[in-house]
Amino acid sequence: MMAAFVILTVMGAVFAVSAQCIRINKSAHDVTVASSALNERVQQLQNTDWETLTDSDSYTDQVWTDPVDNTTQNVSGLLKTATVAGGELRNQGGLESVRISAYRPTANASPVPTPITATRNATTAALTSAATNLVDEKMVRIDLRLTWTDNRMGTQRSLASSRIVARK
Repeated sequence: MMAAFVILTVMGAVFAVSAQCIRINKSAHDVTVASSALNERVQQLQNTDWETLTDSDSYTDQVWTDPVDNTTQNVSGLLKTATVAGGELRNQGGLESVRISAYRPTANASPVPTPITATRNATTAALTSAATNLVDEKMVRIDLRLTWTDNRMGTQRSLASSRIVARK
């Protein structure tokens, strides 16, 4: 009877440790996926031409009308497409936030323009700040944040990244 009790206790401990290892592995996997998604979005934004990157209208879908023949064309915003890496996190309530702000390393007397702030959830992208244009700035700072729910632990997780981009 004592041997059976010891074996059951050891087996229970092994299962508990195994379950904790699985939770840690899943959590590490989510952070890796989030990091890949952030890096993918940073690359997309860094490869975007300056006028598009610094115009808040570029972050939402637009309908463009040709003034000559009045034909319309749908233009997708920068956040229209989810990152490939972030697909897994969309199922966990993933929310992607992008903030583009003027970056001025030295004192400048002119007022700092309002940053561009946009978010993307599983289905839509939306501009969350007033329309603004940073095209006259020499440098901008790109702040990205990805937030998701860790279903195994029931907690909100978040990962952020920032880059400085200069006008070419």
